[in-house]
Amino acid sequence: MSVMNVLGVTLMGPEFHEEFMGMVGECLKINNEETGCVYIDAYASPGDSNKYMLVSIWTSEEALMTWYKSPFHIDLRKRGMQGLLKSYFSHQANMIPEKSHSWTRPEN
Repeated sequence: MSVMNVLGVTLMGPEFHEEFMGMVGECLKINNEETGCVYIDAYASPGDSNKYMLVSIWTSEEALMTWYKSPFHIDLRKRGMQGLLKSYFSHQANMIPEKSHSWTRPEN
């Protein structure tokens, strides 16, 4: 069963946009190479330039937990918590295969 992970973040201010986008770029590159990551992308809020949503789909909860425990992800969290983020939330949900679409990574 696939797992969807949604991470919403609010930056401390517009001066952190460039640093945050650099971190997002690193994260997208790493996750597109992870075997357990089926899809990942980032979205900016149309109404607030300090708010972003990162959505990823994983082959299993175990694959997502492996990502959470990776040295790269641990470093991302430390960097984010050192004054970059004002707030964040994370939510995981199982995707029932018979009720979901067949997810594939978009062609670049």
